Amino acid sequence: MCKQAGQDSSRVFFNSPLRQKLENRLLPQNYHLLGNSAYPLQRYLMAPFCINGYLTMLEKKYNSAQSSTRVDIQQAFRLLKGKFRRLKETGNDDNTRYS
Repeated sequence: MCKQAGQDSSRVFFNSPLRQKLENRLLPQNYHLLGNSAYPLQRYLMAPFCINGYLTMLEKKYNSAQSSTRVDIQQAFRLLKGKFRRLKETGNDDNTRYS
């Protein structure tokens, strides 16, 4: 685990009931969560290598792919939140029909 500003969220996660469920193998064997460098590597949680100036090319490549994937996932959640917000606002009109 690397020190980072997001450590408050990792502390919340590690004290949560979700973590207990994950420890009890909630996810199938080949499924994982992605975390930033505030999270330690776990069986169910993939975290990047700490950037300490001594990473191999393979470790750098992994960090890049892991970061890129996390960014894509975060962007998808932002888009979904935006769509749900609009749906909620348009749902107040009695004449609105949904298919």
